[in-house]
Amino acid sequence: KARPLWWWCDALFMAPPAWARLYAATGDKKYITYLDEEWAKTSSQLYDPATHLYFRDTTFIPKTEKNGQKIFWSRGEGWVMAGLARTLQYLPKDDPARLAGLLRLALLLELEDKLDEVLVELQQKEKQP
Repeated sequence: KARPLWWWCDALFMAPPAWARLYAATGDKKYITYLDEEWAKTSSQLYDPATHLYFRDTTFIPKTEKNGQKIFWSRGEGWVMAGLARTLQYLPKDDPARLAGLLRLALLLELEDKLDEVLVELQQKEKQP
C-alpha cells in the first residue's frame, strides 16, 4: 500500500492550511478537494480510533512501549490540533470535511483536558519525596 503524501502526523499542520488558504484566495474548490482527499488518506493510516490519537508515522503503528501500550507522540497531537484550527477557518461552510474536522478537534480538545489532568498528577507524584 502506497503511503500518502502526508505520511507523518505533523504534516497535517504544514500542508492543509496552505491548501485551505489557496481555496480562500481563489475560490477554486479543487484545493479543498485535494486537501480533503489527502487528509483522509493520512488519517486512515495514522489515526487510531480507539484512542482518538494520531501515530507519529506509519513506522510507529506496530511499536509498543515495554508495558505493551501503543506509542504516540504528544507533540504530534499538538501539530494535528493546530493544523485543524488553522485549516477549519478557511474551509467553506458547506464542506463535509469541515464538520468532521470540527468533531475531531472537539475530541482532541477533550483528550487534551484529560491529558493535562494525568500529567499534573504524574508531575505531583514525581515531586513527592
